[in-house]
Amino acid sequence: MKRAWLILGLLMCVPARAAVSMKDVRIQIEPVVGYEKAFKTIPSPHTNLRFLYGLRAVAGYSILSGELEATRASDTESYPADLRTIAETSEKVKLGLRSSIDRSFGSAFFRAGGQAQRLTRTDTLVAIATTVQDPIAIDPYAGLGVELGGRMIRATGAATVVFRNLSDWRQNDLETTFGLKIGY
Repeated sequence: MKRAWLILGLLMCVPARAAVSMKDVRIQIEPVVGYEKAFKTIPSPHTNLRFLYGLRAVAGYSILSGELEATRASDTESYPADLRTIAETSEKVKLGLRSSIDRSFGSAFFRAGGQAQRLTRTDTLVAIATTVQDPIAIDPYAGLGVELGGRMIRATGAATVVFRNLSDWRQNDLETTFGLKIGY
């Protein structure tokens, strides 16, 4: 957590050009595709890597923008010795702030905010399925990302941590996303 505050402090010290007109406002809608490392407690505490996809909207000035992101991820784990299969679907909405440093070759950004997650789990044991929907969980998140390339094509990459338990870092989720932006 100290590292996240240090990075935020450094970003705030970078000189920024004041936005003085609406032409400086940017609005972006982009797909989100990647993987997340999710902490699971059933049947025993462990982590699992799963594919995620969704959409992100960013609006505001480079130095400070609002962001809204909706993603969905699902996975299935099989335990043949126990005749058990566990399928999980995670639906998430993030709402937060983003600060970018733009350069001619690309940009770097810091993001932070809150995430609401709804988790649905179907546990099938010897052909008997039980579906449970956990209460909506709200957790803070923070992340860093980069965009490299020109005006028409940019490669993007980001890593975001969802803080579920600050005393046990293994329980926090790590989302890594990579993408390609085409067009302007």
